[in-house]
Amino acid sequence: MSRNAAERAALALAGLMLLASALITGRLAFEHMQLAGSLCGSGAAPHCGWCVAAVALAVLAAFSAAAALAPVRTPERVRA
Repeated sequence: MSRNAAERAALALAGLMLLASALITGRLAFEHMQLAGSLCGSGAAPHCGWCVAAVALAVLAAFSAAAALAPVRTPERVRA
């Protein structure tokens, strides 16, 4: 396995782990909203840490997947 392929596989695995973490924190945010009886961020209720973490992890998962699936760049040769 080449270094580039190993890096892409690691990025893809990290993206899957981040996505799973985003789903878990999203579920915890939903349960927190049910417990509080209102949506976070509506009215006087601020966003809880679960909401912020779920969004941040989802964004990181998307960037990791984009980096893993990006086309391979080959360096241009410079003519002397």
